[in-house]
Amino acid sequence: MNNRGKLLSTLELLKNRLIYLSTKIPAPEGRERTLRRDINDAWKSAYHYLGKNDGRPLNDDVFLKTHLSHYYLTSLARLPEHDDEERSQSKRRYEMAIEYFGRFLLNDLFTPKRLNGKYEKKVGLPDLTREFLYEFSQEIKKSVELYYKLSTPAESGYPEVEQIWLERINRLLGYSPSALLMAVYRKESKSDKRVVFLESFERYNFIVLLGARAPYAYSLRSWAPEYFLKYVSGHMSTDELISQLTNLTSEMLKENSLSESLHDWVKGGGGYYGWKTIKYFLFEYECELLVQSKSGRVKIDWREFSQESFEVDYETVEHIYPQRARDKYWTDRFSRFSPTQKRLLRNSLGNLLLWLGLATRLSGTRPFL
Repeated sequence: MNNRGKLLSTLELLKNRLIYLSTKIPAPEGRERTLRRDINDAWKSAYHYLGKNDGRPLNDDVFLKTHLSHYYLTSLARLPEHDDEERSQSKRRYEMAIEYFGRFLLNDLFTPKRLNGKYEKKVGLPDLTREFLYEFSQEIKKSVELYYKLSTPAESGYPEVEQIWLERINRLLGYSPSALLMAVYRKESKSDKRVVFLESFERYNFIVLLGARAPYAYSLRSWAPEYFLKYVSGHMSTDELISQLTNLTSEMLKENSLSESLHDWVKGGGGYYGWKTIKYFLFEYECELLVQSKSGRVKIDWREFSQESFEVDYETVEHIYPQRARDKYWTDRFSRFSPTQKRLLRNSLGNLLLWLGLATRLSGTRPFL
């Protein structure tokens, strides 16, 4: 346990393991403590960036898994280009390593058993040398800074247009950058090309989150879709990646299954009120209206809106035609509809709006419509 009385994260355990291994590997005279200091500095940087945003700290192990997803394919074992038995085996080893990343790092890659030279050498695992421990720690240091920038675009120093798209993707998918996003920013240096990627990536994710059942959609739901493996392994350029995402999006939009999927979950459940992306959609719609109005007045803040608290009713998605329509105004106008029709109308997209409940009551202003 750490000094806060909590179980150590895999990232913390890994630091301890690397320091322990550094004491077991012979060092040049006078440099016994250099590696240990380098590892400590790398992890100090990691903890700094992961906790830098007080309002939204980043999870240790989510970062570590994301980092390993990229590092494995670039520094341990790249997947062969062609789809043959060797590639299938390499892919399975990779999937197991990332799925059980803690066990892979602590029991396979950085285990004391590999120091004596008698332990069976596993495929894709380099020898445990001081150079390898140093390089791995520096990759952690380099990776965590990029991870923070992508999760907090306003402090990234990237061009404004990139910051806007990164913020959209964060609102859509959460503020833990994906391994693909990390890979593109480590590989692609041209800002204009990164912007094109961000546009195609956001659009693809949005279509998938609509509930598409096409086989193309399932490739994104997997944490390691085929295009990610090819791109990180060096078998696909950024242009080819963008083309792949664009084509997959087009194919999903052509599929009848997309409209069928929408019909199924709108008819059978909570409608758009139960759509997990409803806040993103309504917020982006409000942003677009703000642009069209050419007004600088921002009516709603994403951070407040997304942190919904039902106990104090601070912010939420509300209905125009209310969920409990008992007032005569509503009963007179909707009496001709059946209960099913009323539910569909109540949870339709056009009946939903952003609302700052308590905030508007305290300020004495009208509810935001």
